[in-house]
Amino acid sequence: MINDEPSIHADRLRLRPCRADDLDLLHKLWTEAGVRRFLFDDCSISREEARSFIEASATTFANHGYGLWLFSEHQCDLIAGFAGLFHSSEESSSLLFGTRPQLWGR
Repeated sequence: MINDEPSIHADRLRLRPCRADDLDLLHKLWTEAGVRRFLFDDCSISREEARSFIEASATTFANHGYGLWLFSEHQCDLIAGFAGLFHSSEESSSLLFGTRPQLWGR
């Protein structure tokens, strides 16, 4: 089977689009106090809301060629964070980004 999922490789990081099977990981990250403070105006989102963001990103990748990317360090498969454009309306998109708090300051 050929993996046709887009990916980006930099010196220290790998990036790939978020997927449905990232739900648990992203929900945990998005509900961490330090992350949600800036991302969701300090509101904790439900798993269903997180699932909706992931599904919207997949749709945006399919329709517009962009969406949310997850990034990890080459030495570790653990997701370090996320970044990308979130298509929020017909006229505009929002830049979303965040990293695991354990990596802040690096």
